[in-house]
Amino acid sequence: MGFERETDARRMLADLKERLAKFGLLLHENKTRLIEFGRFAALTRQRVATGVRRPSPSSASRTTAG
Repeated sequence: MGFERETDARRMLADLKERLAKFGLLLHENKTRLIEFGRFAALTRQRVATGVRRPSPSSASRTTAG
């Protein structure tokens, strides 16, 4: 399944777990995950893995030329 917003994906996952529980079923926690996809997904994953973050717009506006 694909979702435009992360909140929608998380809501669906929670609803699915609840629905399966009604039938005594569970999702395997190690095999069930949300993955990011799209145009910038690989770049975002790389930044998260290395701890590199983009500067916030507010910090960029505070920089001064030298």
